[in-house]
Amino acid sequence: MSRKKEKIELGEVTRETAKKRFKKFPLAILPVGSCEQHGPHLPLDTDAYDAHYVATEAANLSKSPKPLVLPTLPYGISLHHLGFCGTVSLTPQTFINLVFEIAESVKLHGVKALVVVNGHGGNTASLIAAGQMIKHRLGMEFYIYEGWSGGHKRFGIPGDVHAGGFETSTSLAIRPHLVDREAIPQPVKSSFPIPQTNFSAEEHIGFAFNTDELSKTGVLGDATKIDIEKGKEFWKRSIENLVAILEELRKHLLRA
Repeated sequence: MSRKKEKIELGEVTRETAKKRFKKFPLAILPVGSCEQHGPHLPLDTDAYDAHYVATEAANLSKSPKPLVLPTLPYGISLHHLGFCGTVSLTPQTFINLVFEIAESVKLHGVKALVVVNGHGGNTASLIAAGQMIKHRLGMEFYIYEGWSGGHKRFGIPGDVHAGGFETSTSLAIRPHLVDREAIPQPVKSSFPIPQTNFSAEEHIGFAFNTDELSKTGVLGDATKIDIEKGKEFWKRSIENLVAILEELRKHLLRA
């Protein structure tokens, strides 16, 4: 008799199954992303899809009982992309409250640790703030996994931070049917700081910006520099790293 495959998405299991699984492995994974412009050639849900992909692939590769993956939070903090059609953004406070209240809910069901798989860099600061609230008010453990952070550097493309060669390659590696290759724009020179500023000590100061101030195409980088094999290898490494982290947390939580 073949063994029934263990489901890993919370939305696909019954309440009784969730109760048993959280008791055996008191950890939940929350993928978070964004709905925002990714140039004229990539889908708007790139960040959310990527986070869900890594989270579910890692959960499937984990030992039994496998961790449960919460429904993906598809909206993030994308105020800087609102100059381009299709972008939907939350405010930082709304986002922080959402993550906190999700954690508050799963804690009621026995979850002791929440692992956020974050697909959008614009969410990072608010996730750190949410994590501080969750740790302080709920006493839960909170972790942020950004396995692809700095991935563009490994592709060797200077300034490739949004919808450029890195994200185009990683998207082509896992869902090529949603990449409009004919719409990939030629690189347009864009640089920090934005035109209104010219700091002599630029590396010592942060500042807010709108993407459409930096790039007419919405791309920050060179989307023509595609390497699908590097994209595949990148996903493999990101998933394997998360699997290893989950197994370490399993030992820690079951020992506690």
